[in-house]
Amino acid sequence: YAQVTLSDLEFLRQRFSADSETVTFAEYIKVKVRVAHRNVMISLIRNALKQGLSEDLIARIINLDPALIRKVLNNETVDIPFHLLDQE
Repeated sequence: YAQVTLSDLEFLRQRFSADSETVTFAEYIKVKVRVAHRNVMISLIRNALKQGLSEDLIARIINLDPALIRKVLNNETVDIPFHLLDQE
């Protein structure tokens, strides 16, 4: 799901054992999951528009500001709030 490979895991094991000041494995996984959730949310926004939903309706369904929806649809860089990415 988050596309963590065995080489990623081995790199992290070596890195964390050598330097306790680096990010934890859990933090690394959390970032990977947030990126995956962000990508899914962007796909959902684009697909919802293709299915005929308005930008305002998409914004209400996903609980995002309509300006963020427009940025996604215009292929602009967008920062989706973390609290939305952490929802299960």
